Amino acid sequence: MEATTTHSYLALLHDAQVSPALFGRLLAKFDSIAGIRNQSLTELLSQGLNKTQAEVFKRRRLYLKSGKTASLLAKWADNPKNSIILFESPDYPNRLRHIPVPPPLLFARGNLSILHTPTLAIVGSRRSSSYGNRTSLWMAHELARLGLTICSGLAQGIDGEAHRGALQAQGNTIAVVATGLDSVYPAVHKTLSEQIAEDGLLLSEFPMNTSPRRENFPRRNRIISGLSLGVLVVEANLRSGSLITARQALEQNRDVFVVPGQINSEQSRGCHWLIKQGAPLVESPEEILESYPELGLVKPDVQDFEKTKEPGNKGINKIQQAILETIGTDQVLLDYLLKETGIPMARLATELMTLEIEGIISAQGGRYFRSLNEI
Repeated sequence: MEATTTHSYLALLHDAQVSPALFGRLLAKFDSIAGIRNQSLTELLSQGLNKTQAEVFKRRRLYLKSGKTASLLAKWADNPKNSIILFESPDYPNRLRHIPVPPPLLFARGNLSILHTPTLAIVGSRRSSSYGNRTSLWMAHELARLGLTICSGLAQGIDGEAHRGALQAQGNTIAVVATGLDSVYPAVHKTLSEQIAEDGLLLSEFPMNTSPRRENFPRRNRIISGLSLGVLVVEANLRSGSLITARQALEQNRDVFVVPGQINSEQSRGCHWLIKQGAPLVESPEEILESYPELGLVKPDVQDFEKTKEPGNKGINKIQQAILETIGTDQVLLDYLLKETGIPMARLATELMTLEIEGIISAQGGRYFRSLNEI
């Protein structure tokens, strides 16, 4: 799309600071950004713009008021992997186009074709448990392996594990962020964001030089759910932003799925509340795929979290099997294993070491849990 059109979008949205909702009303009335641009100041004022907004837009000052921001955008746009997707562009994702307040413009880095693939969002707590992390990684891996694109918000915890699971499966993933694409938030995900830009897609409605702001995250969440057929909530407390995403998904007529957690876990209270409100409880990728038979995706080889990467190909003996059954999907202390299995300490230590070397279990902080490293 021509540069003049892009500049007009930027001038109206970011220089004049017109909200996405007002932009949508203007676009619906005047058909295109060119149609909006051709209106008189009086007409623009009658449609809800204030005098400053109308004058900034009509005078078409240098877009993105800050010279620094405009310079960053110009440099950023020189990279062939970077794109600006306008609402009027054929690259704009169709599912997102029909949500109540779609973003008029998207900044993207990576493979744009991913925007037109069947997508599932996986969201959850930033302060996730090892159980939540492993479940997110596993679900994302299996669903991506079978052809679903995994969408999340690049946050620490559940989001990050969902992106990693999709990448490990050599599948597609989309990270929707609440900052400009010239920065990475959180900073610890710099390497992960680079991997996503290389093998997936980074997406934002915010221009260069936009730092993390509390009010931008709910706006980001509506895009995550809007791009997706449904949203899977893995772990969330009652005040979690993931519940906002779930609510937005329902408002957008999307499905909401929930993974149950431990009844005494604060990070499971939001999930259990959603289940009580009628959201379907899921325990395997297969249950999600069953909701979308029209996609024709192959069902997973593994239908149960308990069965992931277990005996058969590792020659696991009966004692090791008893240890794995005792650990289950939890993380447990050595004393607990000693008490519950009745295995002598020397033998238990030997078998734990063997399982850890094989990559079937992992140990952290004195606790043992089943590993998904071999997925």
